[in-house]
Amino acid sequence: MKYGYSVETKENLAYAHVQNENASFKQSVMISKFIRGRDVNVAIEDLEKVAKLEKAIPFTRYKTHVAHKSGMAAGRYPVKCSEAFIRLLKSAKNNAKVKNLGENLVIMHVCAKKGASIKRYGRHRGRETKSVHIEVALMPYTKADKK
Repeated sequence: MKYGYSVETKENLAYAHVQNENASFKQSVMISKFIRGRDVNVAIEDLEKVAKLEKAIPFTRYKTHVAHKSGMAAGRYPVKCSEAFIRLLKSAKNNAKVKNLGENLVIMHVCAKKGASIKRYGRHRGRETKSVHIEVALMPYTKADKK
């Protein structure tokens, strides 16, 4: 089955997606907002800092009962989601390398959608596992375009 992206597919874009990733949807939405429009290398570095608990992701939408972090209002360290995004961004970066799009890549499109909800068995049968579909599109840019 062919996968359809939310954005129009073009020749000068590099795509990557993952389906039913075992991660939180709400945290994935906040990470998507955090990295959208950034250089892919800078985004990977920032997400690696989040995984090491050195930098927090600002939570602007899902912020009920979320504590303040230094330099921002509500924020968290979504380690599991950031590791999933790092793997996905590296995959998209390798896809861009295969297409010969160059080294300067910006995250043009990033989207998180709710995945399948899988029921748990046994003692925890009332709970469902969280899963999310994530898609990324990278676009080449020049230094003049960035300004």
